[in-house]
Amino acid sequence: MKRSTICLITILAVIGTAVSANAIGLEVAVGGWAQSPGGQLAYQNTVVSESLDLEQEAGYDEETRFSGRVKLDLPILPNFYFMATPMEFEGTGSKAIPFDFGGETFTAGLPINSKAILDHYDLAMYFEMPLLETASLKTFNLEFGINVRMLDVDIKIQQPATGLSEQVDETLYFPMLYLGFQFRPVERLAFEVEFRGSEYENNSYYDMIGRVKYNFTGPVFLSAGYRLEELDIDDVGILADLEFSGPFAEAGFQF
Repeated sequence: MKRSTICLITILAVIGTAVSANAIGLEVAVGGWAQSPGGQLAYQNTVVSESLDLEQEAGYDEETRFSGRVKLDLPILPNFYFMATPMEFEGTGSKAIPFDFGGETFTAGLPINSKAILDHYDLAMYFEMPLLETASLKTFNLEFGINVRMLDVDIKIQQPATGLSEQVDETLYFPMLYLGFQFRPVERLAFEVEFRGSEYENNSYYDMIGRVKYNFTGPVFLSAGYRLEELDIDDVGILADLEFSGPFAEAGFQF
């Protein structure tokens, strides 16, 4: 409830800003992303072999979650882009060797239940390449700017047979570069690519989106595409080398 409330308040605040500033462009979209998880996760542990494999050992499978985004092209720079991506996995599995998670050593071979929430929220401030859209007769457009990602991590592991349980609840922030490119060969059809990424110290985070968008009536559009996230972090005791990927579809409107 807390995360949903924060997300809703942020979206309403962004839209309110657009209205008060007489925004000349507004795009809103909601949809679903089929998220396939992969990679290794550990907490307060530097031994790679003791990390937990999301697919093979945690028993996580593909999950489809709703996502939403709001994009504002303002009469004064910069422009704003807000995106919310809920992410939650739950499963039952086991590990062939004992492993440590948050100071608790879980017994080898016994079932473990776990739940991982990795919700993330993006706010980008971006500029458009001057005169490119005008010079190309609205065929090409290039956006560039900075993005701040808030990653809300809440992971809980339980082993019923031993009574062991451990949880990590942290909020991480990542400054990222934002790049966006749009190609519109005809008025109703557009191909879009978005990139968000950063690499510093022991952390790297990349998020790539490819989208095909079709305006089928007035400002209303349907779109579909593919999204890939790669995350490699060592922060506040969380060690993660993760990948999430899969197709998505969304509907929205654009003025």
